[in-house]
Amino acid sequence: MGADQFDDFEPKERTQKLSFFNWWMFGIFIGSLFSNTFLVYIQDTVGFSLGYGLPTAGLTLSVIVFLVGTRFYRHKVPSGSPITGIAQVLLAAARKWKVPFPNDPKELHELSLEHYANKGKFRIDSTSSLRV
Repeated sequence: MGADQFDDFEPKERTQKLSFFNWWMFGIFIGSLFSNTFLVYIQDTVGFSLGYGLPTAGLTLSVIVFLVGTRFYRHKVPSGSPITGIAQVLLAAARKWKVPFPNDPKELHELSLEHYANKGKFRIDSTSSLRV
């Protein structure tokens, strides 16, 4: 849900997306540190009721903040079934199983970057890995 809030075709938002993931991981690491040190100490010295009550209160607060903020999020409209895309890829791979790969990547059929940007999609670059 967090990555959908940024447009990859806008340079400023692309930078903000990277910052978002940095802070996301920082939050995960701090939460892990908190749960492995402070909560263990609370459970050992005070009791399990407070040791389980603190994470429950934190989770409840985070769900409330999420639900209140949902109306401010960017909502992407679904663009078809994901099963259709998977089936198209599998069918194309099966049809071209024995087709030799060209030595020059320029011989591959690629559209212009503007075409992908206008459709809001990304071009998948050719790679030499995952070859049979």
